[in-house]
Amino acid sequence: MLRQLAGGAASQNRLRSTAELQRRLAGSRVVPPHSEYRFRGSIERGRRQYAARNMLTAAGLTAAVGGIYFYSLYAVKQEDYSDIEMPAMPSEEEKAAFSKSR
Repeated sequence: MLRQLAGGAASQNRLRSTAELQRRLAGSRVVPPHSEYRFRGSIERGRRQYAARNMLTAAGLTAAVGGIYFYSLYAVKQEDYSDIEMPAMPSEEEKAAFSKSR
């Protein structure tokens, strides 16, 4: 495909640099350069009317997610876990029996 775009094997020898090949490829619109990528004017005009609504939606979703996150942190911080019994620390004999079983 590169040979076809460059003009065949004979003319490929005439290419002086890769920059010339890139210019030819960009001219054929097979590989559009990243810096030239733009929306067409009609698409930009169509999107403009939704910009404020999209920003408000993004702000609302961010506030909802942030509120849920901080509320859950606040609720967990208040919990003192006093209703859960803590197991007793193992005795030296239990520790020794555990280390022998490994």
